This record gives sequence, structure tokens and C-alpha cells, in this order.
Amino acid sequence: MAKPSEVLFVIDSGAYYLFKDLCEVPTINKYIMTTPYNTFLSFVYKLHTNKRIGEYLWLPYRDIWFHYEKIERLLPSVGYLLINSMAMSLPTLSFWEKLKRNHPTVKFVLLMVDSMHGQSKHMLEVKKRINQFSWDMIMSYDLHDCIEYGYTYIGFSYYSRYDDVAPSHITSDLYYISSLKGREKILREINKACSDNGVDYLFKLYSIWKKVDYCEMLRKPLPYAKVLADVLATNCILEILPEGQKAQSLRYLEALCYNKKLLSNNPDLKNIPFYDARYMRSFAHVEDIDWEWVRRKEEVNYENRPDISSAALLNYLF
Repeated sequence: MAKPSEVLFVIDSGAYYLFKDLCEVPTINKYIMTTPYNTFLSFVYKLHTNKRIGEYLWLPYRDIWFHYEKIERLLPSVGYLLINSMAMSLPTLSFWEKLKRNHPTVKFVLLMVDSMHGQSKHMLEVKKRINQFSWDMIMSYDLHDCIEYGYTYIGFSYYSRYDDVAPSHITSDLYYISSLKGREKILREINKACSDNGVDYLFKLYSIWKKVDYCEMLRKPLPYAKVLADVLATNCILEILPEGQKAQSLRYLEALCYNKKLLSNNPDLKNIPFYDARYMRSFAHVEDIDWEWVRRKEEVNYENRPDISSAALLNYLF
């Protein structure tokens, strides 16, 4: 296990809620990449760092937003730089290459909390950089990716439990939140089945451009405290994985941590650690879903529930 003082943890601000426990470990060094608060600077930042624009137009000095000197000052003389995949994709590759070149006694560790078989947009850039950069270690929550690519498996140590959030006043039988990401057809089918079977559902979808008529549309991600308030107020959490992904999503961990039922389209659900057939159901077709089970109120109590904390990531640094 690495000493916290030997680690610099660099994350994007959107991932802080996952790694709160690790960030609060005494003596650990951390740097959080944030979007400028000033409205004008935030607009310029988004234009300047937009990867789609960058494909057609070379924009100099893009890395000024990521404060190389501050990160360099926080680096231990000997130890680890731990970077989550989103933060790694924000500056240019040369940003990290320069840092590694100037600090040869620091081990560079990439932390993957998105599946290689998922559909997160930033993973397109991440996949390129995995092969273009000399990583000392790559960690992943996805056991299938670890087997396929030789990454280090970190189990469930990429989440931080919250005990100070109150349930939302809006209750539901079934709750879903995510981006569309190719899920529109199955979500529309589930929406109709919920209506036909008297299921009180609450679906929230992120989409900047698309709009659907069967759920609440979000133009930007909800603060995680609001997501968790919805989770605490539901009877069952719905998990819809993109095609090709077998690793659990965050919804699986929320079901375990907060004693909620889980309804998932994951064909590998029964093989995930701490699976409990009493409170977890998988389906291949919407017609297979037991809606009475979804609606039924019962005390949920996962036996041998793990003690999940992102602080445990330090145990995986060799």
C-alpha cells in the first residue's frame, strides 16, 4: 500500500463525488481540474478545449487551462501520479509527456472508471492515449477489460458512500438516470410497459440535442446529491448498459450501498460480486420483466454487503 503523501491524485471536478473518500485521506495530494466559474471564461474554455473543433483547427496554448506548474509542485519526488481517465483526456498528450519526462521517479497510473466497451464520448480519446503513452500501471473497475487488456482490477473501490443525503419527496417504483447513448428504443419500450403495468416510474435523461416525450430531459448532469436523493426515494433502480458492456454501472453500487432493488439488462449480472437474487433481476427482453416484483415494497437487506470506499485505491498501488 502506498503512503498517501507519496500520491498525487488528479481528477476532473465531475468525478469528485466518486472519489470523495480518497480525496479526504489525510496527507494525500490532490488536484481537481475545474471549469472556470466566470461565465465568459467558461465559454472561452469550452471553445478552446473542444476536441471536435481541435480536429479541424489547431488551437495553441490549450494546456494553459490545466495549470501544469501547480500539478508539478504537488508531485512527490518519488511516488505516484494517479489520474482518472476523464482528467487524462482534457489536456493534450504532450502535457502528460512533459510531466513524465521531467519526473522519471514518479510512476504514472491511469484509473479507468469507464468500460472500454462502453459509449462514453471521452473514451475515444482515452483509447488513443492508452497506446500512445507509457503508463506504469492501468487500473480498471471492469473485470472483463482487466482480463482482456491486462489491467489491474480494483473491484468496487471507485465509489464513496454518502450517509448525509435525505430522500427526495418524489417517490417512485422504478428510477433511471443516464444519457441516451443508444438506449432510446429500450427505454421507450420500458416506459410503455411501466404505464401498462401500473408502475410509478421516474426517468431522467441527459441530452443536449435530443428530446423525448416519456421522461424528464436534462441539459446538464444533475449534482450527485440530487441523483442520490432520487435513488433513496425509489423502490427499484433501473440499469441499462450499452451493448457490449458487461461490467456493472454506478447503479449497481447504489443498490448495494443503499439497500435498493436492481433491475438490469446486464446478461452477466449473476456473476458480479455480491449479486443477490432476492433483490436483483436481469432481463433480455422487456416482456421478461416481473412488474409485480418491481412494484412490491419489501425490506431490502443485502447480506455480506461490502465496505465500499475509494480510499481503498491506495491498496492497489504497488
